[in-house]
Amino acid sequence: MAINFDEREPVEKEPVHLFTLNGDDYYIDPSGANVALVYLAKVEEVGEQVAQAWLLRYMIGDDAYQALMSYDGLTAEDLDDLIKVVVAEVLGKAGQMQVPLRRSSGSSARRKSGSGSKKPRG
Repeated sequence: MAINFDEREPVEKEPVHLFTLNGDDYYIDPSGANVALVYLAKVEEVGEQVAQAWLLRYMIGDDAYQALMSYDGLTAEDLDDLIKVVVAEVLGKAGQMQVPLRRSSGSSARRKSGSGSKKPRG
């Protein structure tokens, strides 16, 4: 039996909070499986690390990416945690995967996934 994608109703999903930095909350929008397929194709083409870098920037957007690049307190562990959460969200395993948070004393970024939009706190 074939799957008829044309008959499906769109499902609204809430943005996922990824991190807070300088009083701004950053979110990623839950992606469709098509983004997972693009990511997996990139892993085959350019390798996992380059594909993860692409996926992080694609999912969080330029504003969030610039905020992270400008944050001197970002550690390698923080970046690794962000990447793990984004990859898990895109591959549909976020609910099944326990990602241990590693904290350094200088880091204030929180991890969860969301798509490139930021909302001021308050």
